[in-house]
Amino acid sequence: MKNLLFFLCSMAAVSGCPRIDVEPAVKLSLPEGEEYFHPRFDASGERLLLSRQNYKGLYLFESATGMLVTISEEEGAGYSPVFSSDGEKIYYTENEYIRNLRHIKLNSWSVADGKSELLQPATRTLSGPVVSGNAVLYTEAYQLKSASAQGVVAEKAVMVAIEDQKLVLYYGGERKELNPYQGESYIWPSVSPDGKHIAAYAMGKGAFVCDQEGTLLAEPGRLEAPVWAGNKLLAGMETADDGHNVTSSAIFMVNIETGERTRLSPDGIIAMHPSVSVESGQLAFDTPAGEIYVIRYHIKN
Repeated sequence: MKNLLFFLCSMAAVSGCPRIDVEPAVKLSLPEGEEYFHPRFDASGERLLLSRQNYKGLYLFESATGMLVTISEEEGAGYSPVFSSDGEKIYYTENEYIRNLRHIKLNSWSVADGKSELLQPATRTLSGPVVSGNAVLYTEAYQLKSASAQGVVAEKAVMVAIEDQKLVLYYGGERKELNPYQGESYIWPSVSPDGKHIAAYAMGKGAFVCDQEGTLLAEPGRLEAPVWAGNKLLAGMETADDGHNVTSSAIFMVNIETGERTRLSPDGIIAMHPSVSVESGQLAFDTPAGEIYVIRYHIKN
């Protein structure tokens, strides 16, 4: 892998590597005295989903108007919300405790009329929703399901999930456990926009990219909470702590083909939990103080 990265970097030096230009970070104007975390962009970059500490509650922020709309006040609502591909619906989970055991249910919320709908009753084995093409997928009892009204899973639908700390790929009706690193536990999985590659984080190794067979393709290393910024770029955070609190954190964008890293967040800000809108060239992040910032970036060849 090191030889491969060296070769790719050498080729990039010859052919010219894309440059990422970054505009100054802009702090969102949110209700004074309130704290918000875990931003999630829609495809257009015009809307953001926000949550509270520990993923409690879910709120929709409209960039054009500055309006903040409450979707849910429940626990777990901010853990893994997604917009539908057309931006008209928001899919999110909520925690429900039954006999002191946490169960999870899946809901949808209409942007047009603000109405919620229960899609999947509370269960112990429900995953968070993910967008795959025009579909919104989730797993329940180790089966891939669609959140659409018809509930039909497309033949080539792709989703990755973490089940018992294992990295699991769902491809249509098949379920496959991937193990790029023997004996490792995994978090933060996602599929590239073209559906070909998988990014995740191995607890003892760091961030990595593999194919649908689990073969390693790139190892960005220290890049927590990685998210795709196109098919060749990952954005994530590099943190440091004192054993109790995060003392520093910066957002970097990494080219998985060359290994080149570009810092996006400014000095003096503890920047965490990135979200990317590829279409608009924007990246959002939160801070431990509950502030939300947005950065515009430009990729130039």
